[in-house]
Amino acid sequence: MASIDIKADSNEASITSLTSITDANGLTSSTNITQRANLTDATVVLKTDFNGNVGAFQMNANADGSTISINADQITVAGQTTFLSALEDNLTFPEGSVVIRSDTEPTQRPDGEDLEEGDIWIETDEGDRPYSWNGSSWTRQFTQIDGGDITTGTIDADRVFAQNISIPANGSISSTTYTSGSDGFKINADGSAEFNNVSVRSSNFSSLDSGFELSGSGIQFNESITIGSVGGLGTFKMYNPDIFTASGDGTAYYHRPLSGTAATFYRSNSLFISHRDYDTLDGSGNEVGAQLFFGFYTGGANPTTLIGASGVGDFTFDVDGDIECTTLTETSDKYQKENIEPLGSTLDKIVQLEGKTFDMIGPSTKKKMGLLAQDVEPLFPEAVGVGHGENEEGERIEYKTLSYTQLIPALIESIKELKQEIDQLKNEQGI
Repeated sequence: MASIDIKADSNEASITSLTSITDANGLTSSTNITQRANLTDATVVLKTDFNGNVGAFQMNANADGSTISINADQITVAGQTTFLSALEDNLTFPEGSVVIRSDTEPTQRPDGEDLEEGDIWIETDEGDRPYSWNGSSWTRQFTQIDGGDITTGTIDADRVFAQNISIPANGSISSTTYTSGSDGFKINADGSAEFNNVSVRSSNFSSLDSGFELSGSGIQFNESITIGSVGGLGTFKMYNPDIFTASGDGTAYYHRPLSGTAATFYRSNSLFISHRDYDTLDGSGNEVGAQLFFGFYTGGANPTTLIGASGVGDFTFDVDGDIECTTLTETSDKYQKENIEPLGSTLDKIVQLEGKTFDMIGPSTKKKMGLLAQDVEPLFPEAVGVGHGENEEGERIEYKTLSYTQLIPALIESIKELKQEIDQLKNEQGI
């Protein structure tokens, strides 16, 4: 069946054409084209229907503007297609703006004046494509589709899937809620970015199963991550929960979990771990804070090992347990000392010290012997210091410390005094 219906009067004119066919099994196929014009709007509707599968195309224009609507399961656009904003089609521009037609990006108005927000640039080199000046850069006022590539200005969407996204100079990607310092995110073309209370997930993320998530509370990797060339030098890998690094300078770090062989390996020509107090400054703003360091240095089969500190102040190496070593030495060069004076008589002080046996408060059950710092302090205050720690409630406390090596010079002087007394007695007895 085919029919055409034409109507016209002083208020409206319309043409409707219809084609349809139905076979013996009830399958239907039809087309319908309607053109209508009246005193309020103008409309063209094209509709196809194949056994209930409907496609439609509608164009409408009225006093408020014009629209195009497409209803279809799939839309195919061949070749390069450019959608211009109404700005160019209607040739209506913001009041006070200037229209510049040029094949190169303008940096000023034709009269030499500075660009003003709202100015329009028509790029004549690529088919009269319009841009508007936002006060700092040119913003596209068109969308161009070329195969799988889309070039446009601002995209406002709940979800965007793309293989590659390129941000032009002065451009950015941001969440709709973003303002600096508030919730949301913004990624700029220069690589700078701000994330506030935002979670970034891989498309395959599933908590404790696969994928990864970066959020304000931390980073979660459920499988493995590799940064750098896969399987080669310059690689950083995380295998849940192993960590492995390798670089071209012969340095590598590898950690194995407690569930297997618990070990941490660091491979390098030398190892140097340092901590510096960068918050302590002098009057000129120079860093004068203390530096603590621990290092192994190149030495073949016999490397040099160093634990030390530098800077102004007292330094404490605190070990809650036993220290075992082959040799323990202290710096004693006279050229590193000043205000040197004889210690003098110490025998009377030494004999006032009383050795004790005791148990240390804590998990250790080993009986120990030694001196009490409070007994030594009145006699040899140089040998007594102050340590810091925490009690069972986690509160910071101070306690007395004792350097037994500081007592050795006093013992030496005491032995010398005893020898003098013994020699004197021998002389008196004629021995």
